[in-house]
Amino acid sequence: MRLFHLLILISLFFSVSSKGADERHMVSFGPSGFGWSGSSEKIKSNNGSPFEKVESLLTELSLNYAYRFNKRMQLGGFYQTWHQEYDFHLNNGGTSTSDLKTEVYGLFLLYNFSSKFKESYFLGTSISFYNYEEENSGDFGKAENKTPFEIDDTGVTYEVILGKRFSLLKWNIDHLTYAPQVGVFYRNHGKDFDDQEIRNGIGFNIQAIKFDFIF
Repeated sequence: MRLFHLLILISLFFSVSSKGADERHMVSFGPSGFGWSGSSEKIKSNNGSPFEKVESLLTELSLNYAYRFNKRMQLGGFYQTWHQEYDFHLNNGGTSTSDLKTEVYGLFLLYNFSSKFKESYFLGTSISFYNYEEENSGDFGKAENKTPFEIDDTGVTYEVILGKRFSLLKWNIDHLTYAPQVGVFYRNHGKDFDDQEIRNGIGFNIQAIKFDFIF
C-alpha cells in the first residue's frame, strides 16, 4: 500500500505542475517496473550446524521508459537486475558463498488501439537479452555433502504482450493508470543450458499489479 500511496502523491504533483503536457512519456510501476529494492538478513544457526551464522543480501533494480512518437505508437526500453548472495560463516572460521544473478535488458514497441491513451487496449512486441549466473563454492558443497556447481545461461527472448489501461480520473488521479497485461514469449538458451541440449522454450507471464505513469 505504501507504493500505491507514493504513486498517488507523484500523480497529484504532476497534475498540478504539468497542465497541458502532451503526455508523450511513460514509466511503469510493478513487479518488473520502475524502482529499486533490497534486503539484508543475518541468520543464527543451531548447535551442530557446520555454520556459525549466515548472511544474506538481496538487491533488485528495474528501470523502464517509453516515448509516444505518434498518437498510437510507443517505443521504449527496460533494464532489470536481480542479485542474491549468501555468505555462510563456518565454525572453523572460513566463509563459503552461494551466489545467483540475473540481468535482462531490451526494447519494446506498443500499439494503442484508441487515441484515448489512458483507457486504451494495447498490443506490443519486445526483444530482450538476458544473462543468468548461479554459483556455489566448494566449501559450501563440502559442508552439505554435495558437489559444488556453477550454472550459466544466456539468450534472447521474443515476446508479444496484450494489455488494457484503466483511467483513475474518477478518483481525481490524472497521470496514473492501472495497466495489467499478459504476454507470450519464445526464448533461446546458451552456455550450460546449450551443453545439455536445452536450446529453446516458450512460456507466458501475467502482470496483474502494474501501473503506467504517463506525463
